[in-house]
Amino acid sequence: MAFKSKDVILSALDIGTSKVSAAVCHCAEVGRLDVLGYCLQPTAGIRNGVVVDLDALSRTIEACVTETERRAQVRMKQPWVSISARGLKSFNSSGGITLGNTAVPITENHLQKCIDAARNITLSNSLEPLHYVMRKCLVDNNLEVDNPVKMEGTRLEVGLHILALPKTQITHFTKAVNQAGLAVGKMLVEPLAAAEAVLTPEEKEFGCLLLSIGSCNTTALIFQKGKLQHSFCLPVGGDNFTRDIIVGLRTTLAEAERVKQMFAAMDLHAIEPNEMFDITSAGSGRTRQIARQILAEIIQPRTEEILEMVKASIEMAGFENTQLTSVVLCGGGSLLNQLVPYTEKFTDIPSRLGMPVLSTDLPEELHSPIHAALLGLLVKAQLGHTRRPSSLTDKFTPELNFLQKTSARFRHWLQEIV
Repeated sequence: MAFKSKDVILSALDIGTSKVSAAVCHCAEVGRLDVLGYCLQPTAGIRNGVVVDLDALSRTIEACVTETERRAQVRMKQPWVSISARGLKSFNSSGGITLGNTAVPITENHLQKCIDAARNITLSNSLEPLHYVMRKCLVDNNLEVDNPVKMEGTRLEVGLHILALPKTQITHFTKAVNQAGLAVGKMLVEPLAAAEAVLTPEEKEFGCLLLSIGSCNTTALIFQKGKLQHSFCLPVGGDNFTRDIIVGLRTTLAEAERVKQMFAAMDLHAIEPNEMFDITSAGSGRTRQIARQILAEIIQPRTEEILEMVKASIEMAGFENTQLTSVVLCGGGSLLNQLVPYTEKFTDIPSRLGMPVLSTDLPEELHSPIHAALLGLLVKAQLGHTRRPSSLTDKFTPELNFLQKTSARFRHWLQEIV
């Protein structure tokens, strides 16, 4: 397909613990994404969400990108990249200014000063802030608004939610992409990208918990009033189910994955006592039969553990069940059989699988919670290209001088998004 010079071609790269995926799309119009090509490769060089072999990861990225470019018949340029939330630390910060004794019109400069004040916090030397997200904006201490510019008041205050990752983690992922021959356009933490593809504006407005269940960690994002309010990452994920099956049933990794996908269940009462399945033993290679109820007794405690950790973290952050109207699950771990209804029963909050809710036609293979982050990256890339900020934080970002811009492109650390 031949494209004109004015045609917009965007690309995305999702680097996960178990898979690396890439996609290229053509933006014919705002709000529409025509996927030209995509590819998925098993990840090498990452363990538990951390880069352990830079060369191996770089080769995986290069192979994935090469195949994507071959299918799309276009080159990937400065893809938006999502990375694991392993080691995520989040903080809330506020900044405010007094405008005067009498109400005055609020300007963009006033708002920028508030944001600068809120950003001025001290973090551990090992952490690098990756996202500054506007979570609230107050005029005269009690009027919460979406955009205060041109309104009038005597005081203005903003609250930010800051998401930070270990500096070395950001550096290693950036180096792996660079070593594969690409420059990072922007870098997002994976669940934040996924939210763009699977959450509706209504869910964000009235209270929603997004659970992104990856191979090695489960990341939670809480949205209220249309904005991200809280986030946290737990060091448990889909691989924990697999390991439990390997140990409990004494089988191989491949067999454990197969059994997990085909026979896993949560509801012990819904399984017939005589319901059996075949499994290959580790070592001997002999085939034997296992009751499906035994598998459920292995899976259910781990599920309860993860959901209990999520529940405790939410309560510790000061949120209650009544503040959330839905739970949305995405990521590869969300496809575990019966996980959605079990989550709804355990949390007492309506739950659903995080299928993409984009108003565009997608290849059937991409219409899955597994590809939520990849699709969310394309959405964010289009918003960035059309200069339609998805929050005030996008709009009110300090301008960088030439030297700072060059340094930022080289390091690819500080990313002002969402």
